Amino acid sequence: MHELIAISHAEALDEIPDAPASLEFRGMALDRCSTIYRSRTGLLLCDADETLLGAIGEVRPQHARELFEPRRITCELLADSRAFAALNADFVFERATILTLERQWRRPPGLVLGLVVRSLQPQDPLWHVPAKLRTEIERQALNGEVWAGFVARGTAVSFAYVATTTETLADISIDTLAEWRGIGIGRNVASFLVGRVVALGKAPVWGATVDNAASLALAASLGFTRPAGELFVHEA
Repeated sequence: MHELIAISHAEALDEIPDAPASLEFRGMALDRCSTIYRSRTGLLLCDADETLLGAIGEVRPQHARELFEPRRITCELLADSRAFAALNADFVFERATILTLERQWRRPPGLVLGLVVRSLQPQDPLWHVPAKLRTEIERQALNGEVWAGFVARGTAVSFAYVATTTETLADISIDTLAEWRGIGIGRNVASFLVGRVVALGKAPVWGATVDNAASLALAASLGFTRPAGELFVHEA
C-alpha cells in the first residue's frame, strides 16, 4: 500500500527553496500549525485554516484527493509544475504567473483625491463587502495587518495584505470592490503595502492567474514585470 507519511517541518524546509515560485509552499512549511505529508517523491502541505493544500513534485493523485475532498468547500489546491503533471487528469487547473519587481522599488506617482490608506481596525464596518471577501479579510486581520483604502465617510473599498511570507519574500494580495476599480485606488493601496514590505527588507512577489488581466495590469503599473515562475490553481 502507498500511504501518506507525515514528515517534519524541518525536513520539508530542507526541500523547499526560499524562492518566488515556492513562496506559498515554504510559507506553509514555516507555519508550525500546518501539516505536511510525503506522497511518492513529492510533498502535500495543508494549512491550519484548511484554505490551502499545496502539492510539490511527483505526488499521488489519490493522496491529493484524500486530503482535498474533506476541505473542498473552503480549500484551494495549489500545484507546482511537477505536481500539475501528476494531478491534471484529476483536477482542473488555472495557470498562474509569478512576478517580481523589475528594478529597485520606487513608489509610482499619482494619488487619488480624498483617499486615505491606513490599517483596518476592528471597529471599521465591512457590511458592504461581499461575504467571501469579508471572510478572507477578517481571517487575515486575525493573523496580521490589513491595509485599506477609505473613501468618503470612512468607507473601506480596497484591501491589501501580505498573504504569505518567508525569510526573504512576501506575497502581495490586493482586492478592490468592483464599483471602485479603474480609478487608481487599488494601485495606491497596493503601492503602500509594497513600500512597507520593501522597507522591512523583504522582496515583494505578485501572483495572478493568466486570465486575470486587471491584476496583471496593476502588477505591471507597479513594476512587477519580471517572470519568476508559474503555479497551477484548482478551486472547487
